[in-house]
Amino acid sequence: MLDNLVSRKKEKTEGEENVPLTQGAKSKKKNGETDMRLIAVVWILIMIIIYHFHTPAHVKKAHKAKVDASLESIADGISAKRRSIASQIDNLKKSLALDKEEKVSKAHHEEEVGQLNTDLEEHKANIEEHKANIDKLETVNKELETSVKETQARIEEKGKKIAELEAARVKETQARIEEKEKQIKELQTAMDGVTADISLFCEKCPFDYGGLRTSCGARAAYLVSTHGNEEKTAKEAVIKW
Repeated sequence: MLDNLVSRKKEKTEGEENVPLTQGAKSKKKNGETDMRLIAVVWILIMIIIYHFHTPAHVKKAHKAKVDASLESIADGISAKRRSIASQIDNLKKSLALDKEEKVSKAHHEEEVGQLNTDLEEHKANIEEHKANIDKLETVNKELETSVKETQARIEEKGKKIAELEAARVKETQARIEEKEKQIKELQTAMDGVTADISLFCEKCPFDYGGLRTSCGARAAYLVSTHGNEEKTAKEAVIKW
C-alpha cells in the first residue's frame, strides 16, 4: 500500500514537471492537500489493522459492547429525534390547518367588510344625493316663496290701482249722474216752459190774429192735419200763442 502511494506521488511529481508555473503552484497546493488526506486515511487503516491483530479478545469484546451501547444510544436518539420531529411536523400541520382556516375566515371576513364598506359608500352617496336634492328643494322653495311674495306684492299693487280706478270710476260716474240729473232738471224746467196745461184749452174760444178770425179748436185741428202734430202738442201750441 505504501509502495502504491509512493508510486502515485512520483507519478504526480513527474506529471507536474510539465505544468506551467502559474498552474503548477495551484496544482501543488491541491495535490499537497490530497496527499495529506491520503496519509491520514492510510494512518487510520494502519491503526485499525494493528488494533485488530494485536488487541486482546476481552478488550475487543468490551470495546464491542461499548460500541454496541453507543450505537444503540445513537439509534435511540435517532428514534427519539424522529418522534420529536414527527410530533413537531404533526403540530405544525395542525397549526397550519388552523392558520389556513383562519386565513379563509379572515378572507371571508375581509370580503364581508369590503362589501359593508361598499354598501356604506353607496349609502353615503345616496345621502349626499338626498342632501343635494334637499338643497335643490330648499332653493326651489325659497324661489317659490320669493315668487309668491312678489306675486302677492303685485296683487296688492294691482288691488290698490283697481281700488283707485274704481274710486275714480265711481267718482266719475257719480259726477256724470249728478250732471245728468242736473241736465234733467234743467230740461224738465225747459219742458215746463214749453208745456201748457191742455185742461185749459177751449175748443170754441176765438183765435183772432192779423185779420185771421177762427177758433182755438180750428187752429189745433189745422196743426194736426197740416203739420202732423199731435193733438196735445197742437193744443199746447195754441195755448202758448
